[in-house]
Amino acid sequence: MRPDRSYVYILQFDTEDFYVGLTTDLRKRLSEHRDKEMDSTAGLNPKLQYLEITATQKAAELRQAELKSLINSNPHQIHLMIDNFRKNMRKFESE
Repeated sequence: MRPDRSYVYILQFDTEDFYVGLTTDLRKRLSEHRDKEMDSTAGLNPKLQYLEITATQKAAELRQAELKSLINSNPHQIHLMIDNFRKNMRKFESE
């Protein structure tokens, strides 16, 4: 992972609720979520559903705020984004 990149991601819990986060070290952060080291997601069985890479931390912060707002205002759009992300990942994996 390049240190100048930031990652914005969406996790989904067994409760169907979403969590939007950002990090510069995706592997470490996902491990922290999985290993219950993050109070905000501990015990909720978070699963990565969506990921974006941004060029700067500031861009990631702005995108995180947009996605959090979208979860509250239009969760259907979040589901569509996740579905499209999964389709694109399947295409990528089959190439």
